[in-house]
Amino acid sequence: LLTPMRWQVTPNGRTYDPGENTVVYFDADSGDTHLVSELAAIIIGQFAGRSAEAGEIIELLANQVDPELARELPEAVPRIMDELAALSIVTES
Repeated sequence: LLTPMRWQVTPNGRTYDPGENTVVYFDADSGDTHLVSELAAIIIGQFAGRSAEAGEIIELLANQVDPELARELPEAVPRIMDELAALSIVTES
C-alpha cells in the first residue's frame, strides 16, 4: 500500500501579485525569483508552514475557486506541485 505524498511549502518565500495572471515568488534563502500561476500562489499561501496531501489541497482549493476551475483541480494540482517542487518552492515531507 502506497502512502500518499505529502507536500510542504519551503519557508522564507514571499509572493507579490501584480494582478497580471501570474504572481512573483521570491525565495529569500536562495535569492531566486519565479513567476507562478495564481493557483500556485494560492497553494503557497494556504499551505505555508504545514504539509498536505494533494487531495487535501484539492479539497481546500475547490471552495476558493470558480466551479469551472474546481473541476480541473484533480489534474492541475499534481502538475502544479511537481512544478513547484522543481523550483524548490515545495518539498516532499
